[in-house]
Amino acid sequence: ARDIILQQELTSSLRETSFYVLTNEPATPGYYNGFIDEAFIKTHVKDLSKHFYVCGPPPMIDSVTNILVKLGASPEAVVFEK
Repeated sequence: ARDIILQQELTSSLRETSFYVLTNEPATPGYYNGFIDEAFIKTHVKDLSKHFYVCGPPPMIDSVTNILVKLGASPEAVVFEK
């Protein structure tokens, strides 16, 4: 949780549309635990016309981007850490 980049700023500006998912830690209150897969996105993302900021290791970014596009998000709307 301590490695989340600009968490306070993101939460402040994105409010309820921000999700923080921890994959390498035990369950932590206030965070999702596990992997962002198609089921997670279908459950938690209600509007695929928005922009998405994805941060994580390259394989995870590729996977999440592919899922978002498959479900209808515009590829140009997916922004990720480089």
